[in-house]
Amino acid sequence: KMPDFKGCNANSKNSGVTLTMTNTQGIFLFLVIGVAVSFMIILCELIVAAHNDEFDLDHTTYYSKLMRRIKLKTIDIKTEWFRQKIKSEKTKIPVQDSEPT
Repeated sequence: KMPDFKGCNANSKNSGVTLTMTNTQGIFLFLVIGVAVSFMIILCELIVAAHNDEFDLDHTTYYSKLMRRIKLKTIDIKTEWFRQKIKSEKTKIPVQDSEPT
């Protein structure tokens, strides 16, 4: 069986290993599988968390509890990762610029 590379030779100009798609396809396959597995783990965590949530007046079905968890997670990602203010978090108390006369 021939090795994938030839040893370093000081006399040759191109003695290094060139990276081609066939050489690096394992890295990309590992990356895609890792992303898919992590997405499935996140979904499982959301499903378990929604199952453990208690019922309230607004969230009486399992679907509504799951959607609430997904909405809370997207708000969390927006505030933590992107530092965005959420519209529902604005203060409801009007602020006056000048003193009343």
